[in-house]
Amino acid sequence: MWEFSKGYTLAPYSKIIDWEIEVAISKHLTSIKPRQLNLLGYGPEHAFGINFTKNLSASDRETLFKSMLPGDESFNLQPLLSNHIDEMPKYFLNHLNNIHEKKKLLSKDMMPNLLYVLAMADIIDPINRILNRHKVTLIFYRNYHLMSIFKC
Repeated sequence: MWEFSKGYTLAPYSKIIDWEIEVAISKHLTSIKPRQLNLLGYGPEHAFGINFTKNLSASDRETLFKSMLPGDESFNLQPLLSNHIDEMPKYFLNHLNNIHEKKKLLSKDMMPNLLYVLAMADIIDPINRILNRHKVTLIFYRNYHLMSIFKC
């Protein structure tokens, strides 16, 4: 994998989501200026947003980066996510089953509300993080209709 990607990685999910929300809100609240997003970077430090190799030599750092996904006995590393790889499909399937169960309890005219609530549940923490970062007051936040900000 390392040879294929040449070590380039995507920014952490949280930084991408924050940037997308900043861009969306900035179209309606001109006081918000989205920060720059470096979508592509180098190594797992960029992917995780953490500098954990600052005390390593350049060659050890490169070896560590190359071995993070498949694992490496010399660093006593197990393959990355090897303990959680089977959990994600189960989590997603449970999430879909919960939606299906909730859908049965609602009338058809309530379905858009359910989908809105589910979508908001997934992004409410990042929205709050952005609004706090830009010091948007809670009074304004409560009085402004989020549906119109995101044009859902």
